[in-house]
Amino acid sequence: MIAPSIYKEEPVIREWVPDAVILGLSMTKSDEAQVIGTAYQAGIDKIYKCYINDEGNLDARLIPLFNSTE
Repeated sequence: MIAPSIYKEEPVIREWVPDAVILGLSMTKSDEAQVIGTAYQAGIDKIYKCYINDEGNLDARLIPLFNSTE
């Protein structure tokens, strides 16, 4: 069975804002600063940095950007 085509006059637009950003292992400090600044402007407050843990596996830790006591 062939499904009938559905015609819409306007395209469907969806807005998606990520919950977090992960900085990669090989990013330079300037790239990291640019990503952090862009994420801050977009309202993303969870930024993680990748690292290799003691077992040799890829892991990520949260970078504290704001003073949580304020």
